[in-house]
Amino acid sequence: MVSAESMGVRSMCVLVETPDVRILLDPSAALGKRYGLFPHPKEYRAVEKATREILKIAEKCDVLTISHYHWDHFKPFFENYTFIWSNEEIASALYEGKIVLAKDFRSNVNFSQRMRGYMFHKRVLEVAEKVEVADGRTFRIGDTRIMFSRPFWHGPPKTALGYVLICSVEREGEKFVHAPDVQGPMDGEATDFILGLRANLVYVGGPPLYLKGYRVGEKELEMALENMRKLDEAGTLVVDHHLLRDPGWRKWCKRKISKPMCAAEFEGKRAKLLEARRRELYEKYPPDEDFVKWTKLPPQKRRMTRPPI
Repeated sequence: MVSAESMGVRSMCVLVETPDVRILLDPSAALGKRYGLFPHPKEYRAVEKATREILKIAEKCDVLTISHYHWDHFKPFFENYTFIWSNEEIASALYEGKIVLAKDFRSNVNFSQRMRGYMFHKRVLEVAEKVEVADGRTFRIGDTRIMFSRPFWHGPPKTALGYVLICSVEREGEKFVHAPDVQGPMDGEATDFILGLRANLVYVGGPPLYLKGYRVGEKELEMALENMRKLDEAGTLVVDHHLLRDPGWRKWCKRKISKPMCAAEFEGKRAKLLEARRRELYEKYPPDEDFVKWTKLPPQKRRMTRPPI
Protein backbone atom coordinates (compact mmCIF):
# COMPACT_ATOMS: atom_id res chain seq x y z
CA MET A 1 0.00 0.00 0.00
CA VAL A 2 1.47 3.35 -1.06
CA SER A 3 -0.88 5.91 0.49
CA ALA A 4 -4.14 5.82 2.44
CA GLU A 5 -6.20 7.53 5.14
CA SER A 6 -4.27 5.49 7.69
CA MET A 7 -1.13 7.14 6.27
CA GLY A 8 -2.54 10.66 6.53
CA VAL A 9 -4.22 11.35 3.16
CA ARG A 10 -7.30 10.40 1.19
CA SER A 11 -6.13 7.59 -1.08
CA MET A 12 -6.19 3.89 -1.91
CA CYS A 13 -3.04 3.80 -4.01
CA VAL A 14 -1.38 0.38 -4.23
CA LEU A 15 1.67 -1.00 -6.02
CA VAL A 16 1.34 -4.57 -7.29
CA GLU A 17 4.49 -6.14 -8.70
CA THR A 18 4.85 -9.50 -10.46
CA PRO A 19 7.74 -10.92 -12.50
CA ASP A 20 5.88 -9.67 -15.60
CA VAL A 21 4.63 -6.18 -14.73
CA ARG A 22 4.50 -3.37 -12.17
CA ILE A 23 0.99 -1.95 -11.69
CA LEU A 24 0.06 1.18 -9.76
CA LEU A 25 -3.61 1.18 -8.84
CA ASP A 26 -5.49 4.48 -8.32
CA PRO A 27 -2.33 6.63 -8.32
CA SER A 28 -3.47 9.70 -6.43
CA ALA A 29 -3.71 11.28 -3.00
CA ALA A 30 -5.91 14.20 -2.00
CA LEU A 31 -7.48 16.01 0.94
CA GLY A 32 -10.94 17.32 1.80
CA LYS A 33 -12.66 19.90 3.95
CA ARG A 34 -13.77 18.62 7.37
CA TYR A 35 -15.33 20.09 10.51
CA GLY A 36 -15.60 23.37 8.57
CA LEU A 37 -11.79 23.51 8.53
CA PHE A 38 -9.27 23.41 5.72
CA PRO A 39 -6.71 20.59 6.00
CA HIS A 40 -4.05 21.29 8.63
CA PRO A 41 -0.49 22.09 7.46
CA LYS A 42 0.52 18.59 8.59
CA GLU A 43 -2.03 17.20 6.12
CA TYR A 44 -0.68 19.36 3.30
CA ARG A 45 2.83 18.12 4.03
CA ALA A 46 1.48 14.57 4.00
CA VAL A 47 -0.25 14.95 0.62
CA GLU A 48 2.83 16.59 -0.89
CA LYS A 49 4.98 13.70 0.37
CA ALA A 50 2.46 11.10 -0.83
CA THR A 51 2.34 12.68 -4.29
CA ARG A 52 6.15 12.63 -4.53
CA GLU A 53 6.15 8.96 -3.52
CA ILE A 54 3.47 8.10 -6.09
CA LEU A 55 5.47 9.83 -8.84
CA LYS A 56 8.67 8.06 -7.79
CA ILE A 57 7.01 4.65 -7.85
CA ALA A 58 5.15 5.38 -11.09
CA GLU A 59 8.45 6.00 -12.90
CA LYS A 60 9.18 2.27 -12.67
CA CYS A 61 5.63 1.08 -13.40
CA ASP A 62 4.24 -0.17 -16.69
CA VAL A 63 0.50 0.07 -15.96
CA LEU A 64 -1.62 2.62 -14.06
CA THR A 65 -5.28 1.95 -13.26
CA ILE A 66 -8.18 4.27 -12.41
CA SER A 67 -11.24 2.81 -10.68
CA HIS A 68 -13.35 5.99 -10.94
CA TYR A 69 -13.04 9.74 -11.33
CA HIS A 70 -12.81 11.09 -7.81
CA TRP A 71 -9.72 13.21 -7.16
CA ASP A 72 -8.25 10.87 -4.55
CA HIS A 73 -8.09 8.13 -7.23
CA PHE A 74 -6.54 9.97 -10.19
CA LYS A 75 -4.52 13.15 -10.74
CA PRO A 76 -6.01 15.71 -13.16
CA PHE A 77 -3.92 17.94 -15.40
CA PHE A 78 -5.06 21.25 -13.92
CA GLU A 79 -3.61 23.18 -11.01
CA ASN A 80 -5.29 22.77 -7.61
CA TYR A 81 -3.41 22.94 -4.32
CA THR A 82 -6.44 23.38 -2.07
CA PHE A 83 -7.44 19.72 -2.00
CA ILE A 84 -6.00 17.75 -4.96
CA TRP A 85 -2.31 18.77 -5.02
CA SER A 86 -2.24 18.61 -8.80
CA ASN A 87 -0.84 20.47 -11.77
CA GLU A 88 0.14 19.88 -15.40
CA GLU A 89 3.70 18.85 -14.49
CA ILE A 90 2.60 16.27 -11.91
CA ALA A 91 -0.01 14.65 -14.15
CA SER A 92 2.25 14.59 -17.21
CA ALA A 93 5.08 12.96 -15.25
CA LEU A 94 2.66 10.44 -13.76
CA TYR A 95 1.04 9.17 -16.95
CA GLU A 96 3.77 9.73 -19.55
CA GLY A 97 4.59 6.56 -21.46
CA LYS A 98 2.28 4.39 -19.35
CA ILE A 99 -0.51 2.00 -20.18
CA VAL A 100 -3.58 3.50 -18.49
CA LEU A 101 -6.50 1.17 -17.76
CA ALA A 102 -9.40 3.35 -16.68
CA LYS A 103 -13.09 3.44 -15.90
CA ASP A 104 -15.27 4.27 -18.91
CA PHE A 105 -16.37 7.91 -18.53
CA ARG A 106 -19.24 7.49 -21.01
CA SER A 107 -21.37 4.84 -19.31
CA ASN A 108 -22.30 3.83 -15.75
CA VAL A 109 -21.07 7.17 -14.47
CA ASN A 110 -22.68 10.21 -12.87
CA PHE A 111 -22.53 13.68 -14.41
CA SER A 112 -19.56 15.08 -12.47
CA GLN A 113 -17.41 12.01 -13.11
CA ARG A 114 -18.41 12.00 -16.79
CA MET A 115 -17.10 15.55 -17.14
CA ARG A 116 -13.94 14.83 -15.15
CA GLY A 117 -13.31 11.66 -17.15
CA TYR A 118 -13.86 13.41 -20.46
CA MET A 119 -11.38 16.19 -19.67
CA PHE A 120 -8.87 13.71 -18.28
CA HIS A 121 -9.00 11.44 -21.33
CA LYS A 122 -8.50 14.37 -23.70
CA ARG A 123 -5.19 15.18 -22.00
CA VAL A 124 -3.91 11.76 -20.99
CA LEU A 125 -4.12 10.52 -24.58
CA GLU A 126 -1.41 13.07 -25.40
CA VAL A 127 1.15 11.61 -22.99
CA ALA A 128 0.28 7.96 -22.26
CA GLU A 129 1.51 5.06 -24.36
CA LYS A 130 -2.00 3.61 -24.45
CA VAL A 131 -5.35 4.28 -22.77
CA GLU A 132 -7.88 1.45 -22.51
CA VAL A 133 -11.42 1.35 -21.14
CA ALA A 134 -11.23 -1.25 -18.38
CA ASP A 135 -14.87 -1.95 -17.45
CA GLY A 136 -15.52 -5.71 -17.43
CA ARG A 137 -12.29 -6.48 -19.27
CA THR A 138 -9.28 -8.71 -18.63
CA PHE A 139 -5.72 -7.87 -19.66
CA ARG A 140 -2.83 -10.34 -19.77
CA ILE A 141 0.81 -9.35 -19.50
CA GLY A 142 3.01 -12.42 -19.52
CA ASP A 143 1.56 -14.77 -16.91
CA THR A 144 -0.14 -11.93 -15.04
CA ARG A 145 -3.89 -11.48 -15.39
CA ILE A 146 -5.41 -8.06 -14.62
CA MET A 147 -9.17 -8.38 -14.41
CA PHE A 148 -11.69 -5.56 -13.93
CA SER A 149 -15.26 -6.02 -12.76
CA ARG A 150 -18.34 -4.54 -14.26
CA PRO A 151 -19.16 -1.23 -12.56
CA PHE A 152 -20.41 -1.61 -8.99
CA TRP A 153 -22.08 1.04 -6.85
CA HIS A 154 -19.94 3.59 -5.01
CA GLY A 155 -21.61 2.55 -1.76
CA PRO A 156 -25.26 1.48 -1.44
CA PRO A 157 -27.33 0.60 -4.53
CA LYS A 158 -28.71 3.61 -6.41
CA THR A 159 -26.28 6.03 -4.76
CA ALA A 160 -25.83 9.37 -6.53
CA LEU A 161 -22.05 8.91 -6.22
CA GLY A 162 -22.06 6.57 -9.23
CA TYR A 163 -19.93 3.50 -9.88
CA VAL A 164 -16.45 2.09 -9.34
CA LEU A 165 -14.42 -0.79 -10.77
CA ILE A 166 -13.02 -3.62 -8.67
CA CYS A 167 -9.66 -4.91 -9.92
CA SER A 168 -7.94 -8.24 -9.32
CA VAL A 169 -4.35 -9.11 -10.18
CA GLU A 170 -3.49 -12.81 -10.41
CA ARG A 171 -0.40 -14.84 -11.18
CA GLU A 172 0.22 -18.54 -10.58
CA GLY A 173 -2.66 -18.90 -8.11
CA GLU A 174 -1.82 -15.78 -6.07
CA LYS A 175 -4.57 -13.17 -6.29
CA PHE A 176 -4.94 -9.64 -4.93
CA VAL A 177 -8.23 -7.71 -5.07
CA HIS A 178 -8.49 -3.92 -4.96
CA ALA A 179 -12.05 -2.78 -4.14
CA PRO A 180 -12.01 1.00 -3.66
CA ASP A 181 -15.03 3.02 -2.53
CA VAL A 182 -17.48 0.12 -2.40
CA GLN A 183 -17.84 1.21 1.23
CA GLY A 184 -17.78 -2.16 2.89
CA PRO A 185 -19.19 -3.15 0.42
CA MET A 186 -22.69 -1.89 1.17
CA ASP A 187 -23.92 -3.69 -1.95
CA GLY A 188 -24.45 -7.44 -1.56
CA GLU A 189 -23.71 -8.03 -5.25
CA ALA A 190 -20.27 -6.45 -4.90
CA THR A 191 -19.62 -8.61 -1.83
CA ASP A 192 -20.60 -11.78 -3.67
CA PHE A 193 -18.38 -10.79 -6.59
CA ILE A 194 -15.34 -10.30 -4.34
CA LEU A 195 -15.99 -13.55 -2.47
CA GLY A 196 -16.26 -15.37 -5.78
CA LEU A 197 -12.75 -14.25 -6.74
CA ARG A 198 -11.29 -16.32 -3.85
CA ALA A 199 -8.39 -13.92 -3.37
CA ASN A 200 -5.46 -14.31 -1.01
CA LEU A 201 -5.65 -10.64 -0.06
CA VAL A 202 -8.54 -8.17 -0.37
CA TYR A 203 -8.08 -4.43 0.08
CA VAL A 204 -11.44 -2.75 0.48
CA GLY A 205 -12.65 0.80 1.00
CA GLY A 206 -14.68 0.80 4.21
CA PRO A 207 -17.92 2.69 4.88
CA PRO A 208 -18.05 6.40 5.84
CA LEU A 209 -18.75 5.90 9.52
CA TYR A 210 -18.09 9.59 10.08
CA LEU A 211 -21.22 10.43 8.05
CA LYS A 212 -23.55 8.33 10.21
CA GLY A 213 -26.92 9.99 10.61
CA TYR A 214 -26.04 12.59 8.01
CA ARG A 215 -25.47 10.99 4.63
CA VAL A 216 -25.49 7.33 5.60
CA GLY A 217 -27.94 5.38 7.71
CA GLU A 218 -27.46 2.81 10.44
CA LYS A 219 -28.89 0.05 8.24
CA GLU A 220 -26.34 0.74 5.49
CA LEU A 221 -23.46 0.75 7.98
CA GLU A 222 -24.61 -2.54 9.50
CA MET A 223 -24.78 -4.08 6.03
CA ALA A 224 -21.25 -2.86 5.34
CA LEU A 225 -19.89 -4.35 8.56
CA GLU A 226 -21.60 -7.69 7.95
CA ASN A 227 -20.13 -7.85 4.45
CA MET A 228 -16.69 -6.95 5.80
CA ARG A 229 -17.05 -9.84 8.25
CA LYS A 230 -17.71 -12.21 5.36
CA LEU A 231 -14.63 -10.98 3.51
CA ASP A 232 -12.49 -11.22 6.64
CA GLU A 233 -13.52 -14.82 7.24
CA ALA A 234 -12.75 -15.72 3.62
CA GLY A 235 -9.12 -14.58 3.72
CA THR A 236 -6.85 -11.67 4.58
CA LEU A 237 -8.77 -8.39 4.63
CA VAL A 238 -7.29 -4.90 4.74
CA VAL A 239 -9.79 -2.08 5.18
CA ASP A 240 -9.12 1.65 4.89
CA HIS A 241 -10.23 4.82 3.09
CA HIS A 242 -13.57 6.41 4.19
CA LEU A 243 -13.75 4.28 7.35
CA LEU A 244 -10.44 5.64 8.64
CA ARG A 245 -11.85 9.19 8.66
CA ASP A 246 -13.46 8.22 11.96
CA PRO A 247 -11.15 7.78 14.99
CA GLY A 248 -13.49 5.11 16.37
CA TRP A 249 -13.18 2.85 13.32
CA ARG A 250 -11.40 0.01 15.11
CA LYS A 251 -13.87 -0.24 17.99
CA TRP A 252 -16.73 -0.22 15.50
CA CYS A 253 -15.15 -3.00 13.42
CA LYS A 254 -14.45 -5.19 16.45
CA ARG A 255 -18.14 -5.76 16.90
CA LYS A 256 -17.79 -8.39 14.15
CA ILE A 257 -14.10 -8.53 13.18
CA SER A 258 -11.69 -9.56 15.92
CA LYS A 259 -8.51 -8.05 14.42
CA PRO A 260 -9.32 -5.35 11.84
CA MET A 261 -6.28 -4.23 9.86
CA CYS A 262 -5.73 -0.98 7.97
CA ALA A 263 -3.25 -0.24 5.17
CA ALA A 264 -0.60 1.29 7.43
CA GLU A 265 -0.68 -1.75 9.70
CA PHE A 266 -0.40 -4.09 6.72
CA GLU A 267 2.82 -2.24 5.89
CA GLY A 268 4.06 -2.66 9.47
CA LYS A 269 3.43 0.98 10.41
CA ARG A 270 1.27 2.70 12.99
CA ALA A 271 -1.92 4.29 11.69
CA LYS A 272 -1.65 8.08 11.29
CA LEU A 273 -5.17 9.48 11.14
CA LEU A 274 -4.71 13.15 10.29
CA GLU A 275 -8.11 14.06 8.88
CA ALA A 276 -9.95 12.31 11.71
CA ARG A 277 -7.83 14.32 14.17
CA ARG A 278 -8.05 17.67 12.34
CA ARG A 279 -9.73 19.57 15.18
CA GLU A 280 -7.10 18.27 17.57
CA LEU A 281 -4.30 19.26 15.18
CA TYR A 282 -5.61 22.83 14.92
CA GLU A 283 -5.81 23.07 18.72
CA LYS A 284 -2.46 21.45 19.41
CA TYR A 285 -0.50 22.94 16.51
CA PRO A 286 -2.15 26.25 15.53
CA PRO A 287 -1.21 27.24 11.95
CA ASP A 288 0.90 30.37 11.53
CA GLU A 289 -0.36 33.67 10.20
CA ASP A 290 0.80 33.03 6.62
CA PHE A 291 -1.19 29.80 6.42
CA VAL A 292 -4.31 31.46 7.82
CA LYS A 293 -3.97 34.23 5.22
CA TRP A 294 -3.69 31.60 2.49
CA THR A 295 -6.96 29.95 3.58
CA LYS A 296 -8.68 33.33 3.18
CA LEU A 297 -7.57 33.87 -0.41
CA PRO A 298 -10.29 33.89 -3.11
CA PRO A 299 -10.98 30.25 -4.10
CA GLN A 300 -9.44 30.49 -7.58
CA LYS A 301 -6.27 32.19 -6.34
CA ARG A 302 -5.99 29.71 -3.46
CA ARG A 303 -6.22 26.76 -5.85
CA MET A 304 -3.35 28.19 -7.89
CA THR A 305 -1.14 28.99 -4.86
CA ARG A 306 0.83 26.44 -2.87
CA PRO A 307 -0.02 26.70 0.83
CA PRO A 308 2.82 28.04 3.00
CA ILE A 309 3.68 24.83 4.83
